Amino acid sequence: MHIPKSLLQITFVFTWLFTQMLARGSVLESPAEWQVAQRNAEGWAEVNVAGTVPTEAGLVEVKAEVIQGSRGKATEWTIIATGSQITDGKFRGSVKLTAGGWYQFKVRCRKSGGDSAVLDEVAVEHLGVGEVFVIAGQSNSSNHGAEKQKITTGLVAAFDGKKWQLANDPQPGASGGQGSFQPPFADAIAEKFQVPVGIIACGIGATSVREWLPKGTAFPQPPTLEGRVRKLASGEWESKGEAFEMLTTRMKQLGIQGFRAVLWHQGESDAEQPDPKRSLSGPVYREYLEKLIKDSRQAIGWDAPWFVALVSSHGGNGVEDLRAGQKALWTDGLALEGPDSDALRGDLRDGVHFSGKGLREHGARWVEKVGPWLERQIKNPNAVPAPEAKATITLTSPSSHQVFQRDQKNHANIFIEGTISSQADAIEAKVDLQSSTQRQSIMEWKVVGTIDPAREGKFSFQVSVPAGGWYQMTIRAKLGGTILAEQTVDKVGVGEVLITAGQSNSANFGNPKQQAKDDRVVYFNGKNFVPAKDPIPGGCGGGGSPWPLLGDRIVASQQVPVCFRSASLNWTEVAAWLPPNTPLYKNLSACAQAFGKDGVRAVLWHQGESDTLVRTSAETYAERIKIIVEALNKDTGYALPWLVAEASFHPGSQAPEQAQVAKGQQLLWAKGICMKGPITDDLLGAEFRHDGVHFNQKGLEKHADRWFKALSVACQWKATTNQP
Repeated sequence: MHIPKSLLQITFVFTWLFTQMLARGSVLESPAEWQVAQRNAEGWAEVNVAGTVPTEAGLVEVKAEVIQGSRGKATEWTIIATGSQITDGKFRGSVKLTAGGWYQFKVRCRKSGGDSAVLDEVAVEHLGVGEVFVIAGQSNSSNHGAEKQKITTGLVAAFDGKKWQLANDPQPGASGGQGSFQPPFADAIAEKFQVPVGIIACGIGATSVREWLPKGTAFPQPPTLEGRVRKLASGEWESKGEAFEMLTTRMKQLGIQGFRAVLWHQGESDAEQPDPKRSLSGPVYREYLEKLIKDSRQAIGWDAPWFVALVSSHGGNGVEDLRAGQKALWTDGLALEGPDSDALRGDLRDGVHFSGKGLREHGARWVEKVGPWLERQIKNPNAVPAPEAKATITLTSPSSHQVFQRDQKNHANIFIEGTISSQADAIEAKVDLQSSTQRQSIMEWKVVGTIDPAREGKFSFQVSVPAGGWYQMTIRAKLGGTILAEQTVDKVGVGEVLITAGQSNSANFGNPKQQAKDDRVVYFNGKNFVPAKDPIPGGCGGGGSPWPLLGDRIVASQQVPVCFRSASLNWTEVAAWLPPNTPLYKNLSACAQAFGKDGVRAVLWHQGESDTLVRTSAETYAERIKIIVEALNKDTGYALPWLVAEASFHPGSQAPEQAQVAKGQQLLWAKGICMKGPITDDLLGAEFRHDGVHFNQKGLEKHADRWFKALSVACQWKATTNQP
């Protein structure tokens, strides 16, 4: 093919001119448009500057100007590279910038310091120094919300690993194409601290924590979705490491100390999966997330802080066991406390994912956790003034899931006890109802007591709260009107506290084990309040009991939390419980006294089978129970009611002996020593007992039904459906 000579000449000239333009033009690789650099504790950042300048350049200098309406501190022209620091036109340097922005950031080059002629100049129109957060997890940490969110401050940018841009949804770098909590969260941080905020969104919808583990990490069962894991010849499974590699690569792009913290929001895909084998227990979840945190820190070369949210729900109440695993990372110092997003229900959800309203509330909950911590990390004169935490509160009461016994007026005095680590003059408390779709204030901030300096920071006060729950209680200490410290306790209730005592059918010998359906039913194990899942702590045996079933019935009727404390032992006759020195009585007394004066609704006594074997008479049985009741009243300081069941059947005894024990129990009712409990002697045979002695599923349900009816009569309960 013949090409005209004139065309060849034109092409040569154009190519030469274009080459000369490239040779003389400057290209800035860093910083990038809309980039946010992480400030340090002193309120500034070392901003890396790199790029290419014309080859004859022997000096590169930079200047930062504060855009009108922004905050920050402008700089004059500052040399960042000269001489040998520029090789073949390539240069790299850095400059210190005060927290603020947006800045207009200019870069120019000259032949030398003695030559004022500027060879070339380029600029980044928007550069910020402020706070950068990496956000990871599954769909509710990414772009799966019902309504796209937009930034309102103009101070929030997002980085997808390639470029920075304003952080309107969907967030670049995360899965989904809808809304996220990042714009409202970051806007609130930007407004509070008056600095730009950078978001590094890494969330991947529907992922298990197992999929985020490093490549080759093995585990026995796969997650529900298997795309990021593989099965091994051994039958085990392992992570392909794709999510881990993506997350750590994005972190490393920011450099050492290049972001403030990781916000981790994940757990739904490890809880209550369709195949139960693919769900994770709380301890196992904690183990896997600990590995992810530690291995990611090793990969990026520094100990980045992690906030871990409480999240286990697909729109329901959440899975307490998994939540306990997440909380354990806080208490063990491996992660910081994130928000409880399981509490965001009702109109805050659009199915599994958050509604527009829910996204904004989700962002606000993150600010509540991150904001106070962030205040303690920085020294920023531009921040909106907020009281700095100068002390810590250590609470011994109330504790999570604790239930206080309501009184006849349907209230209870909740004990607020603990210590404040520095001088304070007042303790305040507020109470919010936690079980509704939105927070409902039950008691606004109220001074509950003043602190005596002579008590060295110790305090003990009471506050009256109506029956109901779960409540969230927040306690704070003040000095001269300034807030020193604040502590929040989730899930505190006012309802019914019941002590169960007797022998095997009041302990854990039923079959199968039972578990309360309502999370407002708890057991007390002597130290902590835990979900009501058999075997009940304190009771002998490893099987089931009627107490979770009874608890569900009480909650459904009374709409208050219920706590059970077991003091039951197998094969015990009543004589073994006599005061003051028998081990069984000492344990019973300790169980009752642990709840304080008027702290227990009643003792539920189900015992007598063993007394038929030793032929205890009716009068002797009744007298011995009377002795126990009177001694317990003296020990606790109040008349603690007893409900005594008619329970005398044992396959090893005869009818006359059984009749004597039953008569003794009836004498207690007739004399007003104890109130009437259920009759269980007629629940006999394979229909109700799995081994001839202890109750099966039907027997446990009947047992619970009868206790509920007896309590309803004794306590004069009327059904209610209303919370306070």
